[in-house]
Amino acid sequence: MKKIFMLVAVFAVMFSASVVQAHMGDYYWARVVNCNEWISLREEPSVESRRITKIPLGSLVKIYQGQLGERHSSPMDGFYWTEYNGMRGWCLREYIRVGEHAGSMS
Repeated sequence: MKKIFMLVAVFAVMFSASVVQAHMGDYYWARVVNCNEWISLREEPSVESRRITKIPLGSLVKIYQGQLGERHSSPMDGFYWTEYNGMRGWCLREYIRVGEHAGSMS
């Protein structure tokens, strides 16, 4: 009976950690998903905009919510205002999973 209880407790901790949305102030942690190798971090919320850098599949990024200076991130426009390796720009939201448990958030 103790083994079953311990197994259930371990499963509950693992499950709760996997669904936690990592909110830290004005941003959320997220992962790059649904691409073959990388996605573009762009200057403006447009696929026509200049690429700042490539963000590899599985990378951890910050997604900023609401007003941030002159920028406004809204999932309704199809883009997120994103930070990756100290660079900020726009990423298509279809390639971002917000709130994915990322393990280390540093």
